[in-house]
Amino acid sequence: MDMALSMDNISISNEDENSMMKAMHLPCGLVLNMVLKAAIELDLFELIAKSSAQKLSSYEIASQIPTKNPNAPLVLERVLRFLASQSFLTCNIIKDDDGNNHTSYKLTPLSQRFIPDKDGSSITPFLLLNADPVSVNSCFHLKDAILLGEVPFNMAHGMPAFEHAGKDSRLNMLFNKAMQNLTCIEMKRILECYNGFQGAKEVIDVGGGLGMSLASIISKHPNIKGINFDLPYVIKDAPTYEVASEQGWRGFVEDKMREVRLRWFGHVMRMGTDAPVRRCKRLALDGFRRGRGRPKKYWREMIRRDMEQLQLTGDMTLDRKIWRMRIKIEG
Repeated sequence: MDMALSMDNISISNEDENSMMKAMHLPCGLVLNMVLKAAIELDLFELIAKSSAQKLSSYEIASQIPTKNPNAPLVLERVLRFLASQSFLTCNIIKDDDGNNHTSYKLTPLSQRFIPDKDGSSITPFLLLNADPVSVNSCFHLKDAILLGEVPFNMAHGMPAFEHAGKDSRLNMLFNKAMQNLTCIEMKRILECYNGFQGAKEVIDVGGGLGMSLASIISKHPNIKGINFDLPYVIKDAPTYEVASEQGWRGFVEDKMREVRLRWFGHVMRMGTDAPVRRCKRLALDGFRRGRGRPKKYWREMIRRDMEQLQLTGDMTLDRKIWRMRIKIEG
């Protein structure tokens, strides 16, 4: 029996072909992000955009980057060719009089998204954030989220993402820049078609980062008072927007939390000494042993610290009006 199978006897539907092409493309996902990261760090897109002809060869690019590698043009050629296969570049091949091919590369609408627009925003910081080792390492623990019920980032780095950002200034800056650029791009489009802010007197952005969302909203609706709440390590790096400084103020989320804690503390202290909540305040646990890791912050310790910051005394709690006035954050 002839086991040879000719191509004429093979029937491949468009659906099968499309699914196979998509499946073949999937393993390139991580590679594409890493190649884009390298291209951004080498300023490949910006070099092409700034060239007089808006197209460059690998040799022309190599002459403009700080490299001592004699094979840099050859390696760049492979990178540029890969980006062209993913629709980030177009290539133009011409032959000289000696019959040698010369390839140059030009940006496409897709790669132009990585070039800062007139407002200085692009998708670049967001890609760099997702391609950063801190972000990528978390992905290796996605399975653990299902099997162990753990947060992948916590397993990779031993702490929650925002706690890590508070200790890693580089990551914090990268995250804030990514959110600032992405917000600028998105809010510009949203405000062109969304009229829900008309008539609003006050807008509070909880977790507002560097305040780009509020700045965009208030620039179109200057009568709005904007309040941007975020963590102290985020707010300290927030730029001052001219429109925001005239119409609103930025507050710390910790300040608001402190006000809420002290308001409840004053309420408890004005209760009778036999009130259940007062008895719980004096509750002690015998045989209690603290677990491993950093000591937890207890309510009493937080209150003591809050009162020291505001120079408060316990007898002030007896006068509700004075207590509220002393703990209230301005704004």
